[in-house]
Amino acid sequence: IIKEAISNTIKHAQSSETILGVRLEQGRVKISWLDNGKGIILKNENGNGLENMRSRAATIKATLQVESEKEDGTSISLIIPIHKDDTKI
Repeated sequence: IIKEAISNTIKHAQSSETILGVRLEQGRVKISWLDNGKGIILKNENGNGLENMRSRAATIKATLQVESEKEDGTSISLIIPIHKDDTKI
């Protein structure tokens, strides 16, 4: 999911800065990817990228949050719950 976000930034965003963040908070891992690029159309009917990312997140029981403003960049956060008995994510 994050690889797709990074790839999309490189191909489309025309950004000059990016930030990758990883946090462990309240039994969850939050991975965030932010760029200061041109933003994206959240309801893009011509591409499958966001839908594929959402599907992958659902497969691992994670939440995907996508925020984008034209000319104000994009923020993608993947929030993965962690349980004591989990052996893999």
